[in-house]
Formats: sequence, structure tokens, C-alpha cells
Amino acid sequence: MGSEGAVEPGVSGTAVSEVEVKGFRGIFEARLAGLTGINIFVGRNNSGKSSILEALYISLNLDEGLKFVLRRRGWFGSDTALLIFHMGHGRARIEVGLADGQREVVDVEPSTPDANVIRTLEGMGIDIRSLQCVKLSASGKVNMTVELYVDADGRAMSIVRGQSPQRVGATFIDWNSVLEYGRPEDAYALMVRGGGREAKVAVVGALRRLYPEVKDIEPLKVGDRWVLHVVSGEAALPYYALGDGVRHALTYLMYLSSSRGNVLLLEEPELHMHPGLMGLVASAIVGTYAKRGNQVFLSTHSIELVDALIAEARRVELHDADLKVHRLVMRGGKLHSEEYSLNEAEEARTKLEWDLRS
Repeated sequence: MGSEGAVEPGVSGTAVSEVEVKGFRGIFEARLAGLTGINIFVGRNNSGKSSILEALYISLNLDEGLKFVLRRRGWFGSDTALLIFHMGHGRARIEVGLADGQREVVDVEPSTPDANVIRTLEGMGIDIRSLQCVKLSASGKVNMTVELYVDADGRAMSIVRGQSPQRVGATFIDWNSVLEYGRPEDAYALMVRGGGREAKVAVVGALRRLYPEVKDIEPLKVGDRWVLHVVSGEAALPYYALGDGVRHALTYLMYLSSSRGNVLLLEEPELHMHPGLMGLVASAIVGTYAKRGNQVFLSTHSIELVDALIAEARRVELHDADLKVHRLVMRGGKLHSEEYSLNEAEEARTKLEWDLRS
């Protein structure tokens, strides 16, 4: 193990060891086993990369995960909720094997609205004429059921029964985390709560590798709202005035430094970034596993990001089994995966590049 303090695989850096998905999004059937600390999903568009991330998020976050996944690809009315089911399959099952030997089975299916809650829904301003109900049932490490009611405008209410505090935490980071007002400020708060001043200093230090003029990042009051600013030697610039690449990189850096012993689900972290910023984020991704014990799942269309992750994993002397590349291919709704360890991924670069370039 290297001098950077990498964790042993299967200890604190691996919470999820396998995932099986049926009838979810574009996936009729999928099974990924042998999951490790850093898992990189590559493949052509519509090969199931995002669907695997979403399935993991639902299985680990249940109620909040289901709400998030229903909306994250866009909303066009209450029937949007039914798009999580594979081609009218009518039921989805997500089964997750955990590193501690336990399993979590999550069934999701359309359901009939309960007449007893209709009046409550009306009182909340939910349009019962356009109502959809989706029911989630979880068993295993956590045992609970969720009835989620949602109308055409996306207004929702959930009824949760049988909650358990013993959950594996998960954070989903995608382009919404960057674009939606308030998310960067949330990321800053999580960073300070989870990592304290040390995390903030590390994020600022990472930015200064490319932008030496940066002195600090902090929320400043603008009118009646707190807005995250990047402070330089002469001015404080609102986060929302930064370039797209810097905003994406900063958001990822904050989230990656905010948690410990968590599962992080990253969708295309390379968006809008030039190679320098991509290198900063790759370093933070490897570091969040090696130093903070977070398990990472990420999807990417960038061979440059894959190269940067492999190079950083080599630099901190991760074990061959600490990082795995999953090359996903969808055939008739069945997801197939070719898996490469750290050493094998370097040897398979030509094949991976063909997928990512073509």
C-alpha cells in the first residue's frame, strides 16, 4: 500500500460488492459483481451507465433516491414516473450485495392511489386528477415501504413505513448538482461539516494549482440569500459567474471532500473541463477513496478522464484490484460487462478508446 494512505479493498472503501437490476429504465436484466473501491463505467450512449448509477442510488437512499431519480432526467407530467420501468415491464427489482455480507432487495412498481390519503393530497395542493402512485418495498439490511404520490406538475408526497437507521449513505453528483441554484452552497456546507477546515484548505489548494490567484471560497450575503464566492487577491466572484468547467470542477471537489465511508455516484464528471481541471477532479476521486474510504461509481465518455484516473491510482500506489473499468454493452435489454482491473485497463485502452471515440 502506498504512502498516500490508501485503504484496503473491502474494508472501508467498498460498501457495495454487487448489483443486480431487472426491469429498470432501459435494462431488462443486468448483473455486475466484483465491485471494488473505484468503479468506472464506460460504453456507448444507451449502454446502461446512468441507469446503473440510478439503480444504486434508489437501493441505497430509498425514499429520497426514488424522488430524485423520477425527476432527474426531466419532467413532462405524472406519466414521467412510469419511465423508470423497462418498456411497460410494470415492475423493477434492484438487488444489492453489501460488503458486510448482507443484501438489500428493492422492488418498485406502479400502484393504485390509496383512497384514505386522497383528501390529504388535495389539502397539499396536489392535483389528484393527474395522480400517479409508485410503491417501493425494501427488505434486507433496511425493511421499509414507500408510497410516492406525484401529480402532473411534479408535486409529490410520500408515505414511509418501517424506517431503519442502518443505511449505507449515497450521494449522486451530476450536472444538476452544478446548475441548480443552491446546490453549490449545499456542497460547501457538506464540505465544512464533513471535513472541516482541512477539507476547505484542500479544495482551495487544488484550485490554486491551476489558478494561483484564488485565496478562498466562502458564502457571502447577496440581498437576502447566501451565495458561494471564489475570493481572489482583488475581488470575490460569485460561483454562478464562473466558467462552466470551473463550476463543475469546484462542485465535484467540494462533494468529494465532504463525506467519509460513503458511496459516491458521479455522472460524467468531465463535463466542460479541459485536461488540467480533469486532472484535479481525477486526483480528488482517487483521494476520496484512498484517504476518506468512500466507494466511487462513475460514468464517463472521456478516455482522458480514464487515463487521468489510472495515472493517479498509479501515483498513490493503489492495488490492482482497487480500481476497475466496466465496459458496458446493451444487447436486447440485457446488459453485458467486460471488466478490467487497474493493470488490465491500461492494456485494454485501445478497445476502450474505440467505444468512447466512435
